[in-house]
Parts: sequence; structure tokens; C-alpha cells
Amino acid sequence: MAITTDSIEDLPTEEGLFPIRTVCALTGIHPVTLRAWERRYGLIRPKRTPKGHRLYSGEDIELINRVLRLLDQGVSIGQVGQLLESTETPPAESTAAPQTPPPGRDSRGWNDYRMRLREAIGSLDVPAMSATWEDALSLFSLDTVIQQLALPLQRMLQERPVTDVVAGAELAFFNRWLRQTLDTRLRQQQCCADAMHVLAVPMHESPGDLGLLLFALAAAQRGIHAHLLTTGAPVAGLETLARRADASAIVLYSDSPLQHSARLAHWPGAEAGGERLPVFAMGPGFEPLPPALELIGAQSLGTDPDKAARRLHGSLLQV
Repeated sequence: MAITTDSIEDLPTEEGLFPIRTVCALTGIHPVTLRAWERRYGLIRPKRTPKGHRLYSGEDIELINRVLRLLDQGVSIGQVGQLLESTETPPAESTAAPQTPPPGRDSRGWNDYRMRLREAIGSLDVPAMSATWEDALSLFSLDTVIQQLALPLQRMLQERPVTDVVAGAELAFFNRWLRQTLDTRLRQQQCCADAMHVLAVPMHESPGDLGLLLFALAAAQRGIHAHLLTTGAPVAGLETLARRADASAIVLYSDSPLQHSARLAHWPGAEAGGERLPVFAMGPGFEPLPPALELIGAQSLGTDPDKAARRLHGSLLQV
């Protein structure tokens, strides 16, 4: 997930330079990763303040975006520098991370990460889990680490037999740790995502589902602060709550194709006239868009968190 300098022109800068905290919030990259790119690979060369603090230019941010796109396409960090210098850089039309690891050395590397994290989960070793996670983030983008490390390991635990109660407990432990880890990242990124606000409401969300959280992370990189509610929030008060938060829209999420008609019938103003905030729907549970959402004028954002954030950003700019 990456943004261009077009969306950060209004942020406060000093001589057109950005501190590392701002750059990390805007691009989704971890500070450890950014420093590793500088020290180990010489990819980024920021300026320094008299006190030694790093400052990045708009060109540096564009370069970070290019590196992220290459990593998301499966290019190893060791090859990125050569590709950036050549004219044979792989096409960057798609920023989505591959669902399966690339063959060869990188595939074995991801297997090593998964084994390390799996062993740490088995012993409930949170420091080891965090160390493995940060190690992967020092070389790859957050999107890639989620797609290649977190989600495959989550599926591995889910596919264990139902009778394996230990695996079930390990899955619950991992899901909680992963959600807390991503929640922390989201809070870091949202410090700069205050241009637009939306209310994000899970109509249904399984304990291990990360769709809404990943959407909020992608939205934060586009200057959208998504206020996350918990499952079961009464819909009757959503409009009022959203306006109090100065939200520009309400985003509903569901990961399961359940019947939401009964809850949506209580939507404020569903029967009476009056101006309402825009409503958007995303997630597998809202594909295709159910009639109950069509009645309140909801627009579909699809199921992919990053694409949904991009569509929402475009729609809010037109409001």
C-alpha cells in the first residue's frame, strides 16, 4: 500500500522535508524497515538535521513507493537496487501483494518465518513472535508480511482438525496477538490521517477476520481516519455518532452473507426523507449488495481492503 506525493501536499513540512514518523505513517512502512533500507542496502538517503534526525523529501517518498511496489510483486530486497537502476523494472499497475510466495530462495525464506512464528505461538512466546514479525518487516512491506506470513499461518491453524483443541486455542491466541499488533500500527498511521473521517461498522465479523482492520490501515494511508466500532453496534445511533465525529461517511462491513435486513430496518431516516451521510458497504458478506442496503442507498466498495480504501477516497473527494 502506498501513496503519491499528490496526497500529502497540504501536510506541514519544513523546506519540503518530512520526518520519519510522517513518512512511515503515510507509506505504511515500519521505521525499522526504512532504516534497514538505508543502512544495509543504500536504497534511501535521507537528509539529516543538526541533531541527526532523518528528513525525507517528496522524491524519497516516491522512491519508497517504488520499492514497496517491487516487494509486493515478489522481488527480493537484495534485487531492488539493481532493478531501480535498470529500465527493466517490472510493471507496477497492480499494487496487490501476491497470494503465494514467489519460487526459489524467497519461498524458503517465508517458510522459515512461518516456522519461527509457529514455534513461538506454540509456546505462547510473545517476544519471539514480535521479534519474528519485526524481522520480516525490516525487509518487506506490511502488506507483504500480512499476505505471506500472517494469513498463511492463520489458515494453517484453521485447517487443523476440529478435535485438536490445542490448535484451536493457539489460533485464538494468534488472532488476538495479530489484531493487537495491527491495531498498534493503525494508531501510529492514523496520527496523520485526519483530513477525512469515516465511521467503520462491522455488521458481522468473525474473530479471526482482518478485513475491516486491513481496510482501516489502507484508508489511513490515504488520509482517511476510520473510527472502528465493535460488532453489534445499534444502527439507529450510527448517523448521530458519525456526525459527532465529523465523519464524512459510514462504512458497513460483513465477512459472512447473513441476513442483515432486520438490523438495517432500524436505519435512521430509512423511511422518512432528509439528507443522510453516504453509506458504503464492503466485505464478502455484502457481495452482491443485498436489497436491504440498496434501500438505504449504500454503495459497494468490494471485498479487497486496499481497493475499497482507494474507491472510498475517490468517492469522498467528490462529496
